[in-house]
Amino acid sequence: MAVDFAGLMKTLERMANLKTIPPREILDDLLDTVTPLLNSENPLVRPLDREGLSGGMLILRQDIPTLIIPDLHGRRDFMMDFLNWNYGSGPVLEGLLKDELQIVCVGDGFHTEKRGAQRWQEAFQEYALAFKRHRHMDREMADSMGVMVMVMLLKRSFPDNFHFLKGNHENIKNENNLSDRSFGKYAYEGAMVREWVEIFLGQDFLNDWSDFENALPIFVQGDRFLISHAEPLRFHSREEIIEYRSDRTITFDLSWTGNDQSEPGTVEAMLNAFLPGVVNSYYFGGHRPVQNLYLTRAGGRYVQIHNPEREIVALVKPDEEIDLDMIIKDIKQEG
Repeated sequence: MAVDFAGLMKTLERMANLKTIPPREILDDLLDTVTPLLNSENPLVRPLDREGLSGGMLILRQDIPTLIIPDLHGRRDFMMDFLNWNYGSGPVLEGLLKDELQIVCVGDGFHTEKRGAQRWQEAFQEYALAFKRHRHMDREMADSMGVMVMVMLLKRSFPDNFHFLKGNHENIKNENNLSDRSFGKYAYEGAMVREWVEIFLGQDFLNDWSDFENALPIFVQGDRFLISHAEPLRFHSREEIIEYRSDRTITFDLSWTGNDQSEPGTVEAMLNAFLPGVVNSYYFGGHRPVQNLYLTRAGGRYVQIHNPEREIVALVKPDEEIDLDMIIKDIKQEG
């Protein structure tokens, strides 16, 4: 199906500038179309599990560049900036349209975190009064849902070339189970989001959004790199990751691992297993903030690129060696 470039850009810009959450009809339409898409993706891109559903693993094309995007956390301006960024062959969105570029977002669309710390405190006072007033929480949800609507629009428009992984913040129900943990940092973010959704959008909507989150992939294999939201806690095989729906601990292991929590040798073992014989291979992720453009762990093989104060991307081209100082960029600084 041909993509209406002008229409898509207009809709993305509208979502980026909304002061409220996206209209309900847009939310329902996207959930009704994108979740089934995620459950039945192209098996050449996302191999099927034993039940015939899309597995947890993505296999990227090797003939076009890959743009890796770290944690979004409600940063709609960052999304528009990287879609308009000239990656060397023109704007990123045009690269998607021409089938000349693929994008992997490492996850975490919800919760503005540090830049919204004051707003979270104000929203907490609203939460304490059962959201009888909810102006601050409304603005927080406008950012979080606005970002995710933009993600869904891009996924629906470019299903084989635009991907978003499940991060630890993709947990709208604030559940504590094998794959997820309830979340709170600057307030009770997880509980506040769930209650706001239940009050203003309803339980059925909450369930539908949770289904979307749980249909997201968790792992990427490129030609010389791997990606997951967080550093892997322990080694997982290709088969285990494809069958992630039957063992949700794998989702936890690839989305919640903190610094220095990964079992020694895990990153190297996974690079050797998924990319045997490939020299100069790397494992990319986000999850934990870094101070500069990137930080390496696991003997220099694991690369964290999430700096919430900057607009960091990593552009891996199929015909060039991975030089971290060359491929990782602050697109805002570049202008």
